[in-house]
Amino acid sequence: MQKRIRNYGITIGKYKTGTNNTITDVPGVKVGHCTLHQDKVHTGVTVILPGSDNPFLHKYTAAAYMIDLTHQDGKEVYSINPIVGECNDSRINDIQRRAVTEEHVLSAIRNASTIFEEGSVGADTGTVCYGLKGGIGSASRVITIDDHLYTIGILIQSNFGSTEDLIINNDPIGKRIMVSMHHEKDAASKEDRGSIMTILATDLPVSERQLYRIIRRCGVGIARTGAYTGHGSGEIMIGFTTANRKTDQPVSTYSCIHEDLINPVFEAAAEAVQEAIYNSMVSAEPAVSVDGKIFHSLKEYL
Repeated sequence: MQKRIRNYGITIGKYKTGTNNTITDVPGVKVGHCTLHQDKVHTGVTVILPGSDNPFLHKYTAAAYMIDLTHQDGKEVYSINPIVGECNDSRINDIQRRAVTEEHVLSAIRNASTIFEEGSVGADTGTVCYGLKGGIGSASRVITIDDHLYTIGILIQSNFGSTEDLIINNDPIGKRIMVSMHHEKDAASKEDRGSIMTILATDLPVSERQLYRIIRRCGVGIARTGAYTGHGSGEIMIGFTTANRKTDQPVSTYSCIHEDLINPVFEAAAEAVQEAIYNSMVSAEPAVSVDGKIFHSLKEYL
């Protein structure tokens, strides 16, 4: 069984987690991977499915790959807007081969489940985070509003950060890791480079404007791990709510929380992102770069 950051006695924040402490604690959400290891190719695909029904007919704030599903429902597909993100994994993967195909994407969709792997899998097979092996990481938080429980789930693809900047709960562990990396084959990142994909899912009834505000707080969680968003780094944050589904009815009614109650949501989102990043790193296995250097796993230093 993969170890996560809490297995090392490190707890992040004050809010309770969901049952699995992953993005799939949000009811209906599933995650699937397809991993490629072929010669110099070390990459893959990770998909997030927001629900089991047809998202084309009952839309979320983000779209998904749904052509076959909509044909099965006997509906005409007139416009598809899939949301696709990527990180540059060229330090470990031969990115110019463009090895990912449509079949790999469909395989990830077919394999989607509420239980999924983290670490060096799927889209994070070849990524690097803080000069260590990056990975897929996830976490969740549960908050109470008006006696109702709501879940905020996070999934991240970590591929950013300078090694010496890594912080775990205010402990500047990255500086010690840099000192220990004295072997000629040890890899490290001397500058904040790369990217991080952050996906937030929730069942909280919020407006599009409120959801946008919540997603922006994912950057707080990233910063808590030590990153300062360097010139060569790209921080992409997207998200959706499973509440307030949009239909084709002439008039629709939506609900949203009161603005005065949104601060705990901000804080919970930041906590979940911070923990998801750590989970991505301790779940990842060491890997060898294209030039023969070793990207170690964070778990080797805990």
